[in-house]
Amino acid sequence: MILDGGIHGDEIASFIACDSIVKFIKILNGTLIVIPRTNIQACKNNARSMNFDFNHAFPGDLKSEQYEYRLAYEFMWLVDSVKPDLIINLHEAYTKWSPKALTDPNKAYGQIIISCLQPFEELMLRTITNVNQIIPTGDLQLHSHYYSVREYSSLDNFVIKFGIKSYTLETWRGFEIDERVKVQIVTALQFMNELGIEYEYPEIKFIQ
Repeated sequence: MILDGGIHGDEIASFIACDSIVKFIKILNGTLIVIPRTNIQACKNNARSMNFDFNHAFPGDLKSEQYEYRLAYEFMWLVDSVKPDLIINLHEAYTKWSPKALTDPNKAYGQIIISCLQPFEELMLRTITNVNQIIPTGDLQLHSHYYSVREYSSLDNFVIKFGIKSYTLETWRGFEIDERVKVQIVTALQFMNELGIEYEYPEIKFIQ
């Protein structure tokens, strides 16, 4: 599994979660590749991007003058080289999910897992169910969300061009950073469970 954060450099929970997993996890069986700060220059500057929205630069162009297009090409090369079973993209959103979110499927919300495929795959649905058994009931809980295929998106390129399962987790920036990071870690670990990756990781406790 590939786990990436920092596609947008100002979505700090994503790379804090990745850093925590790298620091505390012990892999017993299977392979986990973690890229905490995928757009490392934007992360260093606490900016969404440097020149162009990295998440909209796929499949990339190695000869482009735009930094993000060259980076997208290299990310695609890495994915094609490794050929993981699953890619999880960690993000954050300014708007929190609500039942009304279903009326605007092309908008990102906090507390969702995004797929570009319908019907939703069982792997994703099981993960959401299992995560929601761990985190407190209420606004922290996760929901499935559909984005139609966008040819410039990282997630969609992984799925359509390589046939690799890929999902995006969005947490809501309105929550405390510790809670956002915990949701991202728990979700990543549950996806690992689905793949059969064996690991040890300290217990994660939420504020009830």
